[in-house]
Amino acid sequence: MISFDEASHTYRVGGLIKPSVTQVLDFMGRVSPFCKSNKAARFGTEIHSLLEHLDRGGLIEDDLPDDHLECLAQYKLYLRDIGPTFTDIEAVMYDKEFQVCGTVDRAGANPDFIMDIKTGSSIPESARLQTAAYARMRFPLTYELARRYCVQVNSKLKTYKIKTYEDPRDFIEWENICRQYWNETGKMS
Repeated sequence: MISFDEASHTYRVGGLIKPSVTQVLDFMGRVSPFCKSNKAARFGTEIHSLLEHLDRGGLIEDDLPDDHLECLAQYKLYLRDIGPTFTDIEAVMYDKEFQVCGTVDRAGANPDFIMDIKTGSSIPESARLQTAAYARMRFPLTYELARRYCVQVNSKLKTYKIKTYEDPRDFIEWENICRQYWNETGKMS
């Protein structure tokens, strides 16, 4: 059983605390300082919540700040242009082999895909490894075949941007990072 406490950003599996994909990447020096700023994190969380409500059919658009409305408009344009079918929205997952948890923003099928939402002024380099980790968790038998991409929405952009990741070496790099993480922090439980 996987549980996630949003306030403390803590994942538990069978009652034991497990690291998140982001925590592993951060520990290994793969997360930029900007991504860790409170202001950026707060804004990203607000936009993720807004888009989750939209995708689940429960969005109320009254009294949203202009920057939120701009991100929402860009995301709606992405939905219209691409027409994804989501099977998972903000789904908590666990990689049993590497004992790491994460929350995939969106996943879908036909073809299988992992989509991560980014709200910063650029898409961080760590996103390619993040999407590789989520693909392993969501599609454990066919993860290398899954499409992986980020959708960037930001009020300073004229429209959304998509960055795709196709290099299968991302999976090997992620696996090596996990092994190194556990070597440096102690044995997996």
